[in-house]
Amino acid sequence: MASGHFVYVSCQKGRRVDVAHLDDATGDLAPVQSLALPGDGMALAAAPDGRHVYAALYGDGRDDKQPALASLAIDAESGALEVAGLAPLPARTSFITVAPGGRFLLAASVAGSVVASLPINADGVVRRAAGVVLPVRDGAHQIMVTADGGRALVPNLGAD
Repeated sequence: MASGHFVYVSCQKGRRVDVAHLDDATGDLAPVQSLALPGDGMALAAAPDGRHVYAALYGDGRDDKQPALASLAIDAESGALEVAGLAPLPARTSFITVAPGGRFLLAASVAGSVVASLPINADGVVRRAAGVVLPVRDGAHQIMVTADGGRALVPNLGAD
């Protein structure tokens, strides 16, 4: 494939992630793949090593009320995705990010008013939330991790 980057687009109601190749020289976007997901797709996050993309889902494919986190393995050459794992989330999630070092995924939920930490295995697949699921009054909206990785900042939408 020509030089460039890959673009990953979460298509919520379509229950898919679309993949496109971005040509560095021309700016053209060329379709690569449309990957079906087991639930409505929402927030996306990338692993620091570039080997995985993570997708927060509204439903796990068996139960539309059970939010889940899909671990999507990236083919290094084509940019195409493959579902490598699925883990339950404690609530519908509006924002996800991978902590520096790539060992944990942090999730913020407006609807569930929680912040969760999910461990990432050595193979890049996220496991069930472990450790603290922190209740946050009136909706955790986003998570930003400081450059040194020492702090996570979580704004909420309603509790002043």
